[in-house]
Amino acid sequence: MKEKETMSNMEQETVSSPENGEEKKESVVPESLTADEYAVSEPWVDAAPAEQSEYEKRIEIEYSFTGEEVAVALKIFQKKMIFKKNLIYTAVLLFLEVLYLQSLIKNPDYFVGKLMACLCIIVIAFLWYMPWQHIRRVAKATDSIDQSYHIAVTEKGFITNNNGKEYLIDYNAEKTSVVETVDLFVVAISKERCFAIPKRCIDPSKLEDVKELMKAGLKEKYQVAKVKGERR
Repeated sequence: MKEKETMSNMEQETVSSPENGEEKKESVVPESLTADEYAVSEPWVDAAPAEQSEYEKRIEIEYSFTGEEVAVALKIFQKKMIFKKNLIYTAVLLFLEVLYLQSLIKNPDYFVGKLMACLCIIVIAFLWYMPWQHIRRVAKATDSIDQSYHIAVTEKGFITNNNGKEYLIDYNAEKTSVVETVDLFVVAISKERCFAIPKRCIDPSKLEDVKELMKAGLKEKYQVAKVKGERR
């Protein structure tokens, strides 16, 4: 697979411009990571043009990440967004597997039972293999490129650039949340997309301000997690 295709989860695109009450919002696809290679059902995020709001505080962050940091961020994001779903699918498939095995015990020549029992195991394997493979592929591609990204943290949300225009991703949006680890901020902006912001890229004198802005805006949607294998 070409590197461009592997990193397609970081493409930028403006999808549409719907009206939402008094505040104009647009469906945009900001530069971000995806939970899964096939997570494309809702690739966009509803965001308002940043100039529609005024900000008391705005902290600019220029950041880049390593393959290792991407791997940690995606593991956290996958656990938050697809782990429960995959567990449910796995439980259903295991239940079907037991039923087919019981049928095969009674009738060893039951061809459909053999076929379906095999398919259940294969689907379960793919459910857990594909997210792992996605992390491995994106991490490898990240290590092969040198690219930086920009985001601003305000008291109202995250400001990101899309096709040369700034957009505000509001803290109050349903899927907006943050998981803080020792080394990273993993910012979920939809059920399919997230930002991975390394703390090393933030001015140490502004790090606490960044935390306070996010905590105040997100409230219970701001979580702190310990991740095995982080550097510190």
